[in-house]
Amino acid sequence: MIGKKPVNVKRQMIFAVIPILDLYASYKIQKLRWWVLIFWVVGGIIGWFYYETISSSGFLAEFLNSNVDLISTIDHSIFIIIYAIIQAVVMGTWSKIWNNSTWY
Repeated sequence: MIGKKPVNVKRQMIFAVIPILDLYASYKIQKLRWWVLIFWVVGGIIGWFYYETISSSGFLAEFLNSNVDLISTIDHSIFIIIYAIIQAVVMGTWSKIWNNSTWY
């Protein structure tokens, strides 16, 4: 277990959007289980559903007989940027809470 010491909030927020380092950052503030549940499991399901229902190349879109290409590279980029911002904000909030409850 990592010792209970303050973390650099800006660094934690940067780590939050970099794969693998996000696990390290969440481990440092003892939120690894929540991070994996929220951003890897639930986020993966939401991303899959987003791709499958909106993208014309997805299985569900073909099943729903969607012939219109509703998603483009820009739409994918916007989705990824919003997801990264949410990750950074959550990590920043958790890190501030961790620092406020630090143990001097």
